Amino acid sequence: MKNKLYRASALLLCSLVVSCKNPWMEKILDPLFAKNFEYKIGDRGPGGRIIFYYDPKGFTMTDNGQICHYLEAAPPLWDPSSSTVDPKKEWAEHDSSSPYTDFPGANGLSIGTGKKNTQEIKNVSLNNEDKAPAAFACIKYTGGGKNDWFLPSPDELKELYEQRSVVDMDLTTYWSSWQSSITAHCLDFSTGLPPVPPLIQNKDSFYCVRPIRAF
Repeated sequence: MKNKLYRASALLLCSLVVSCKNPWMEKILDPLFAKNFEYKIGDRGPGGRIIFYYDPKGFTMTDNGQICHYLEAAPPLWDPSSSTVDPKKEWAEHDSSSPYTDFPGANGLSIGTGKKNTQEIKNVSLNNEDKAPAAFACIKYTGGGKNDWFLPSPDELKELYEQRSVVDMDLTTYWSSWQSSITAHCLDFSTGLPPVPPLIQNKDSFYCVRPIRAF
């Protein structure tokens, strides 16, 4: 009788946790119960931020091979040092005596590659934030108690654009984590198109940054 009561109580607790999608409870019970969670676009994710992408089949994170199903984005005004919706950062430093730093491993385009791109940027810069301000703004963000935020890849950034009203993005240009030599990819959120010249801008341009994470 007691065993049946214990099992019933446990099932009730699980159902309450799943139905409430409480990030605090999920953190305690993860990973035992986290797989039972089902989120929708606009829900709060484990990081307490806004889910903007869902793939029921899952996508592979190229940094560690993990299969994820969701992307969540930091909220507007996530950077307390900025008075705007999103801070504007250079992709990489540059001056007359210092060429652009090249990050050859930051070349992932698809969903699931942004985190590896960001890690490559961190590794090549040897933790020098001045060499890659946009990426390090995401790396340093710890919203929701999470430390796995990253600068989105081009396809991840495109999904942010598609859900811009849900995530409350500004109608301006945002950096992605893809780069090639002296240029990096960005997207104009007022049009959904890359600015001219196509796909790329010089790394010392100041554009907005929004961190995301996958789970």
